[in-house]
Amino acid sequence: MKKITLTIGHNIGNVEALDTRSIYQAATQTLNVLGFTAFDCLGMWQGMPETSTRIEIVCEDNEAGAIIASVPALTEALNQEAIMCEVADAAGVSFVEPAPRVA
Repeated sequence: MKKITLTIGHNIGNVEALDTRSIYQAATQTLNVLGFTAFDCLGMWQGMPETSTRIEIVCEDNEAGAIIASVPALTEALNQEAIMCEVADAAGVSFVEPAPRVA
């Protein structure tokens, strides 16, 4: 498993033009993923503080390449200079489903 973390600023130039909702909507369309976690954070880009959104995606190893390859398209869709992309092994991550019910 891989964990891909994207950090995306809300500014376009010097103006705060994006919000978490618009970013995760663009990410859903552009990255072709069915699930992720998005949350607000603060960041700094070229010496200027800005509100940002972090998106965390956990996926199978064989899916990570396609997601990472889609990040430049997301950068363009959001009119960003860059998106920070971190990739790490997520060996300890699992998705826990409810136990089957006994009739």
